[in-house]
Amino acid sequence: MENTGLTTLSKLLTTPAKDIATGIAIAVREGEAVPSETFVALKKFNKIYNLIFDSKSNKDFKDVKETLEEEVLKFKEDGKTFTIHGAKITEASKGYWDYSQTNDPCLKQLKDCAERIKEAVKLREDYLQNQAAAWENQNDPLSIQKFGLKSYNISWDSLPVLTFEEGYGEVTTQPPTKRSTTSLRVSL
Repeated sequence: MENTGLTTLSKLLTTPAKDIATGIAIAVREGEAVPSETFVALKKFNKIYNLIFDSKSNKDFKDVKETLEEEVLKFKEDGKTFTIHGAKITEASKGYWDYSQTNDPCLKQLKDCAERIKEAVKLREDYLQNQAAAWENQNDPLSIQKFGLKSYNISWDSLPVLTFEEGYGEVTTQPPTKRSTTSLRVSL
C-alpha cells in the first residue's frame, strides 16, 4: 500500500509552488475541492512552518529547525546561494546588538519606563474599547459619533520618573555586544 503522505511530500518537492497554487485555485473554482477544508489545510501548512521555523514563538522545535538547516547547508558548494529541490537557498547573516551584559542602569530604567508606558497605553486602549462597548450596548451606536469619547489628559506626574545620576553609586558598565544569527532565505 502506497504512503500518500510521502507521495504528497514528493510532489511538493518536484512541483513549483505557483503550479501547486494554480492547481488548488482551479480545484476550488471548479468545485473539486471543499473551500473550507482547503482554507484550513493551507492555514495548517502556514502554522506548521511557523511552529518549526519561528523559534521565538515556540522553542519546542528549535532543535528541529537547526537540524533541517544544517542538513540543507550540506548542499552548499561555493558562495552563499545554492539550489536544491527546485528552491533557491541563500545563506544570510543578520547582525544585532546584544545589550544583555552591559550592566547599564540607565538602559535598564529606560526599558522599565517603556514597559510601564506600554502597559498604560494598553489600559487606555482597553478603557476606550469598554466605553465603545458600553455605548453600543445601549443600542445607540451613533452615540460615539454624537457625543464622542471623554478626552484623556496626560499628566507628566503620572508618567514614570527616570533618575539617571542618583542612587547607583559607582557602576561599571560594559559596551553592548554585536552578535549575528544565520538564517536561510528560500525562493520558490
